[in-house]
Amino acid sequence: MALPDIIFRATHKNVRGKAGTAPYIFEFSDRYSVFDWGDMPDDLHGKAISTAFINWFLFDLLGRPESWQDAAPFGALAGHPLREKLALNGLAHHMIGLAGGDLKPLSLDREILSPSKHMLTRAINPFGMESKVAGDAEMLPFDVRFLFVDDAPQPSIQWLSCVDKSRLTVDAAGKLAKLSADDMATLETLASLTALRLRSVLKGVGVRLAAGKLSFAYGETPMGRQFILADTIGPDELDLQLEGLRLSQDFLCNSYRASSWLAAVEKAKVLAAEREEADWKRICTEELKAHPPLLSPITKEKAVMIYKALARALCEKNHGKTIFADAWDMPRLVTALMPRQKAVA
Repeated sequence: MALPDIIFRATHKNVRGKAGTAPYIFEFSDRYSVFDWGDMPDDLHGKAISTAFINWFLFDLLGRPESWQDAAPFGALAGHPLREKLALNGLAHHMIGLAGGDLKPLSLDREILSPSKHMLTRAINPFGMESKVAGDAEMLPFDVRFLFVDDAPQPSIQWLSCVDKSRLTVDAAGKLAKLSADDMATLETLASLTALRLRSVLKGVGVRLAAGKLSFAYGETPMGRQFILADTIGPDELDLQLEGLRLSQDFLCNSYRASSWLAAVEKAKVLAAEREEADWKRICTEELKAHPPLLSPITKEKAVMIYKALARALCEKNHGKTIFADAWDMPRLVTALMPRQKAVA
């Protein structure tokens, strides 16, 4: 079946569909970006389907009431009325499910047999952002960043502008979104509970969640007007650590540390700032004649396995089934990443 047109393109995904008509398709990509470059010359084959599965898994987990019924992960928030409400209804989100070739949601068994890089989502209204597509709820104009400082029992919460990623005070964020102080307090608690639930499920596969970014919409649902988890949640939005190693793009960044291209990138950014120019990438490619080098095959394999190993571990632990049978297990992933991490240090 032919896919609908792309209405927004980013490095990590395309959004496909028809403006104003749900559902929309998040088409995850094998592309990646480091150092704000945009699309790199390599693709990480297997990243897209792994990222799609992890997103499906996490949205599905958070949306199920039974995921919230064990109070143990929530500490001081265990008895909060909002946690008790989540234990009855689950967390509202925009994910419909992974899509098969017929663009219909897949069941768990079908997903295991035929992984997909396409995720169906409900419609979300824009908030002055071309990356947000239209629907019945409205994206908030800020992201919510959470951090677990020194393994603190509760995360700290920050508000980041969607326009320039600058930090906002809670009052400024509320004013920007036209939300009351009570609404912002509810959102802060909801973000904290979500972070704690994510930390718990990742801890189950030996992965430490150190920080992450969440995006919310606000609008009508079958349960009334409420906050809705939106956009994506996966390795590209979460700071994940495994036995002290970061399962993030740090691994890829480290592969370029000694390159002449990265030196040129840094020089181009300095020159652009001095000239008050925005296009430092043009300076890098046209004036400094520098382009990113290709990754070695082993580096690409390790990078892909970060995504596939996590997807496999989460599926085996929580659903008792194996997805991506060729994926490394967590001990092998640690062994593969450790020498490079030590060499960089």
